[in-house]
Amino acid sequence: MVIILTGAYQFFLDLNTSLKKVRAIRNPKTEKEDVLLKFFFSKATSYENDKSVGTVQFEIKDSAITDAHVLIIEDIFDTGLTMKKIVDTVNQKGAKSVKSCVLLHKKNNDNMKYFDYFSDYIGFCIPDKFVIGYGLDFNDFLRDMEHVCVISQLAIDKYKV
Repeated sequence: MVIILTGAYQFFLDLNTSLKKVRAIRNPKTEKEDVLLKFFFSKATSYENDKSVGTVQFEIKDSAITDAHVLIIEDIFDTGLTMKKIVDTVNQKGAKSVKSCVLLHKKNNDNMKYFDYFSDYIGFCIPDKFVIGYGLDFNDFLRDMEHVCVISQLAIDKYKV
């Protein structure tokens, strides 16, 4: 299985820790009993300040996803643009199957109106607010907080470009 990460580093670290615990409990004796994972870290971005710019920058340069089962791990499903770009790119490269896992699924009319998509695995559904922390950033700031919260207007003003 190939796992593609685009920015959900803290979420991935915690998820990976849990997966290692499950593997230790299962204690696979053969390769057939185990799931071998290959990780790709890639940047996908579609935001400037607290607004989507309408396009997504994302690229996978390694062709190792051809004929592979792929799990996309994302921190947030917001407008839907990023997930659509990633899923389309992975499918174009010939993945055998594609599943997605998101920590946060934002409830907004646009993502349901244009994409009608839910990830296969969702941590939490959240209101239509701009959130930061736990790896989520605002112009590369504030991602180091250990919790998720709605950004204040004061922080928006301080860190906008």
